[in-house]
Amino acid sequence: MKATKWLILLLLVFCRCNIVEKEKPNPEYPILDVACLPKMNDRYVYSIMPGTIDWQQLPKGDLFMATAYEACQLPDDVLKSISTLGLVDALIRAPLFQLSKLSVPGWQNHYRKFNSALELFQREDAGDALVYYYRSINFNCGVSVIAIDGIEMLFTQQEILNKIGSEKKREVVSLILTKYEMGMKDDYYYFLSHSLSPLVYLMYADEYEPIVQYSKDNPENFNELLMGAMNYQHNLIVSYAKSYIYDANNTAGELDPLDFYICSPEVNDRYVYPIMPATPEWQQLPKGEFFMAAAYEACQLPDDVLKSISTQGLVDALAHAPLFSTAGITSISIITAWQTHFNRFNSGLELFQREDAGDAIVDYYKLMNWNCVANLPWYLRQIFSMIGVEMLFTKQEILDTMGHDKKQEAVAAIMANYEQYNYGYSLFPIVYIMYADEYEPIVQYSQNNPENFNYLLRGVMNYQQDLVVSYAKSYINDKN
Repeated sequence: MKATKWLILLLLVFCRCNIVEKEKPNPEYPILDVACLPKMNDRYVYSIMPGTIDWQQLPKGDLFMATAYEACQLPDDVLKSISTLGLVDALIRAPLFQLSKLSVPGWQNHYRKFNSALELFQREDAGDALVYYYRSINFNCGVSVIAIDGIEMLFTQQEILNKIGSEKKREVVSLILTKYEMGMKDDYYYFLSHSLSPLVYLMYADEYEPIVQYSKDNPENFNELLMGAMNYQHNLIVSYAKSYIYDANNTAGELDPLDFYICSPEVNDRYVYPIMPATPEWQQLPKGEFFMAAAYEACQLPDDVLKSISTQGLVDALAHAPLFSTAGITSISIITAWQTHFNRFNSGLELFQREDAGDAIVDYYKLMNWNCVANLPWYLRQIFSMIGVEMLFTKQEILDTMGHDKKQEAVAAIMANYEQYNYGYSLFPIVYIMYADEYEPIVQYSQNNPENFNYLLRGVMNYQQDLVVSYAKSYINDKN
């Protein structure tokens, strides 16, 4: 039974603004589901939205667009009283915000048609609000790819860039780059390419020396980047962005490598990498296209350490490898991305051979201080490293080392963090754990709903959050 089940598993792997009443979005004018977005105290609800009777009564033909754009404007009293965070939300959920695929100049012109955008560009805290909003989006929730594109393109606006400090610019680059490499968009070539354009604007606005020099040496190619045309420059921009993120001369200054372990569980034989972001040695790594190869080399454990370190020390070493949180894979599946990423570290490969790996990961995970991490400066926060530890539970080599009780313990611990911090990624390892434990309701669901279950295995929630949470709570309390 188990062999057959896992064969099936392997084959499977290979806004609306009215919260009360769910309607299917009009595919021509998609609406963002507020469940995917940050909570808002003063969320503006448009009175005329696609799918409503009022929308159907708008004039057709040549007069339609002018009238529809009028329905996208905020009333004057709302425009001046709404919070800046509410203003970002109102712009992004305006009926025509997600009109179509647009170039960088196309988006910049498009914004000017919304009074919410014009007001946003005048707010002094617009940059901070936009960064917070973007950081808080649940990209696995089914957010429209055009909406994501439109949000990211706001970081090409000079009015926004002028209001974001160097540290915040670096945070945005890190967030966009992580999502780019996790492949969290549907129309991959177009939208993933577009994700890189804001990176260029952010680095250039921060006067990052390598990108400034590139603009001088290659003005024609650089102009194409500003227009949103990558022209086979993807890998170059990604390598510049990763160098930029870890360039201590432009972040918080010199950091002690031990600062990265502030919120970590105590480990008796902790391995501290001699080359970490912010160390002089890290700054001496080659820049540009050679950066990633050299940085990954710095993430490997010496052979003598690799064989002598405890399994819990191995988990700790993997979680703190300098590039662990970057999940440096371009993939259509967040699960495939992480599973491939683990194999880039010799600590990961060694961990998968340890018979006590599952127990060690569960014990380590339960001691991780998520609240501590959430309150650190962004360059130390390493939230994605913690999510990466959760993703270890999607690896068959790990699941095979865990008994039923340990699997239940893992699901209970992950659910406790999910309910407090609402990181949507946390639900995917739960599915893998329950399925590996042959939990009857999830096995039955996989058989009755193979397409939806395949979404879960690939790391796409597709509106199944409540279902997974319900199964997880029942599983935790299951005494069989």
